[in-house]
Amino acid sequence: MRAITLFTRLTFKEILRSRTYGFLLLFSLLSSASGQLFLNFTLQEQEKFLKDIGMASVTFFSILLSVILGSTQIYNDFENKQIYSLLINPLRLYEYLVGRFLGFIFLIALAMGLMGLVLYASLIVQNLLFQMNNISLEIDIRQAFFFSIQKGLLANLPLLKGFAALFFQSILLCSVALLLSCFVSQSFAVIASFLILLAGHLVNLVIPLSFQYHKMLGHLMTFLLLWMPNFENFNITDSVVLGQNIPPVYFLWLSLYTVLGVSLFLFISHRVLFQKTGEL
Repeated sequence: MRAITLFTRLTFKEILRSRTYGFLLLFSLLSSASGQLFLNFTLQEQEKFLKDIGMASVTFFSILLSVILGSTQIYNDFENKQIYSLLINPLRLYEYLVGRFLGFIFLIALAMGLMGLVLYASLIVQNLLFQMNNISLEIDIRQAFFFSIQKGLLANLPLLKGFAALFFQSILLCSVALLLSCFVSQSFAVIASFLILLAGHLVNLVIPLSFQYHKMLGHLMTFLLLWMPNFENFNITDSVVLGQNIPPVYFLWLSLYTVLGVSLFLFISHRVLFQKTGEL
């Protein structure tokens, strides 16, 4: 356990200092705040626009970051022969794999957390600017500020449910990309990860349509797609932005689904890497 903790910390610091992660983080934060450039609407329209832009940015960059981390790091360790020097030390293969993956999770969590802070700050500033432009001078500025906090932060706390679902999706997608990187080059792993993500969002649509067209085709598509992660389960962003209620038990189910999927993909990755390195 100590070895996993130390290697997780090493992975986190190593990638955090990389220029790729820095550029992605910078662009993601700028994208999350870009909604402030388009605020010539009513207060409700402004808020809806900011939430749409912010959540779309979080979705895009969390997916991109997950795929890049999962598909490149393990592959680069083999290309640079770094994995062999790591395994010479008292570090088992499963400790290396789990440590790397936990490092990825913390990096994704950091990026999504910062994007969330930017989004909530944008909502507070948007409410404050609207109040400043529309209230009379007799109204206390502090009252306008506290109203902006209430409207921009407290009233939008349900957005955290969307962040939670996107975080679970990112973890699962990262494990898929990591598994693919054990078989193919990082370029093919990136492309295949996006294709699997797309297929995972279309599972609930393609299978019923296939059965409507032909029963045999429906069974074939079920066989081909059912083994894929159903990423459509994590697609609740629109529902959250529109204020629809998502029961807590749904997130418990999402977490269990993610843990089972990640465990399976990491186990397969471990067996593949074991064949390559001969290390346990």
